[in-house]
Amino acid sequence: MLILLVCASGAALCASEMGTGGGSGGGAKRRRRGSKSSSGRRGSKSGEASREAQQRKAQREAQREAQRKAAEERARRVALPRLLWEAARTGDVAAIERLAAQGASPDATSSAGEPAVWRAAFRGHVGAVSALARLGADLDARSRSDGTTALMDAAFYGEVELVRVLLAGGADSSLRAAGGHRAGKTALEMAEQAGKAEVAALLRGSSM
Repeated sequence: MLILLVCASGAALCASEMGTGGGSGGGAKRRRRGSKSSSGRRGSKSGEASREAQQRKAQREAQREAQRKAAEERARRVALPRLLWEAARTGDVAAIERLAAQGASPDATSSAGEPAVWRAAFRGHVGAVSALARLGADLDARSRSDGTTALMDAAFYGEVELVRVLLAGGADSSLRAAGGHRAGKTALEMAEQAGKAEVAALLRGSSM
């Protein structure tokens, strides 16, 4: 009897210990699962924050690039008139046409107020004047220095072909110089004064 009681008591004790051990193991497992779940949430939040930071960085870079391109475009547009005027001064027809296609006005002037067509005519560049006329330049634009037009200077210097191009483009031969030593004179009067008979004849024919 005594042996049976001990065994029964031992079995109960063993069962109690097993139950206690099993409960402790289950709690540990739950804690590990909870720890993994919390770690996963932290990882997810960290990844989301990293993606947002990358997006903000990309947006800032895109904004800087857009600002850089806008500044380059403004600088280009500011430079175009000067470049076209310089092309007219040197008689570079290809450059005049290319710059006009890029947006440069054929009525570009220098810092001193000299129209591109006036400067081209003053230099005797028939091709440049013809190109500017085709592009719609104001052929009657005046030099700020003495108020003369391209036609007046071409007439004064006897540039027959230039006079033809300007007249064909619609230059007004009745205008008078607004200043300088030729003030008040027309292109015809300037040609006559300078003894440019062929030019004078062209101008007389245009005025009929």
